[in-house]
Parts: sequence; C-alpha cells; structure tokens
Amino acid sequence: EVMRNSQRLLAQNAMLKALLSGAHLLDAVCPGDGVEVMRDLYISQQGLEIHAGWRGIVEEVDQGDLLVSFHNIDEPRFILHKDVGCLIVLKPHEGIDRCDEKVIDEAASEVSSEGEDLRAENDELLKVRRRL
Repeated sequence: EVMRNSQRLLAQNAMLKALLSGAHLLDAVCPGDGVEVMRDLYISQQGLEIHAGWRGIVEEVDQGDLLVSFHNIDEPRFILHKDVGCLIVLKPHEGIDRCDEKVIDEAASEVSSEGEDLRAENDELLKVRRRL
C-alpha cells in the first residue's frame, strides 16, 4: 500500500511539475482560447499588474508571449512566455468559436477544484512518505 501511494505521489508530482512549467501550453494556446490566471503577475509594475483569478480571452500569440483581453479591465495585457505556466488554458468547446465568460467560469472552477483536491492529497502523501 505504501509503495503504491509513493508511486502515485511521484506520478502526481511529475504531472504537477509539467503543468506548472507551462512549456506544453505554448503549442496549444491559440487566439480565442479562454485563460485564468493562477497567481499574481507583474505586481511591482503599476498599471501592468495581473491578478490571480482574472479571466480573459487570448487575442494574440507573439513569439510565446500572449496578449490577453481580461473581462474586468479595458486594455489587453501581455503575459510573457516565462509566465505562461501561471495560466489555466481553456479551449473553446467544439462548435463554439470563443469561450464566453460563463463557460470559462464553469471550466476554471472545475479545474481549480480538482487541482486543490490533488494538492491536498499530494500533501498528505508527502507527510506519510516523510514518516517512512
């Protein structure tokens, strides 16, 4: 049982590291995709900050940088290539050209909930592993 849990923990950690790296996202992100920001970005740059929880639509992909129109501000903002891992990218549902805000909210909520459950389980497994 402990060995199986350790193997599962390692697989989860590898998956989380891959997701957080954002490397796989750049090939998959297209204009029209919905995104949610998972942590604050550019906070020290007044007028350019992007906050966790903001949702928007990718307008442009330029050499790995994303221009995103967020729902709660007027001007689009750039997210640099190195920070793409801080996003959840939501593909439009088949047959829909763009994600509307309701679709983004529902999908982001589901992904966020699953991520929190996984993190909690991962934390518990790490505690067990440390005791061994």
